[in-house]
Amino acid sequence: MVPVKSAAEAALALKNRRFDIFVYDAPAVAWIVSENEADLKLLPDLLNIEYLGWGLRQDDKSYLGW
Repeated sequence: MVPVKSAAEAALALKNRRFDIFVYDAPAVAWIVSENEADLKLLPDLLNIEYLGWGLRQDDKSYLGW
């Protein structure tokens, strides 16, 4: 394991062959790969599924888009 401070730092480390694989949040990895298509490849195998929910106040119109 190699600690990194950000996903961008991980992309640079992958490009420089400091390590072979980076496991992270799928949308973030897809974005990083899209910015570095010549050097990086996405392997879209899901390791887990997380169901998320967001709670908002009913009267908070700015978040609810009303």
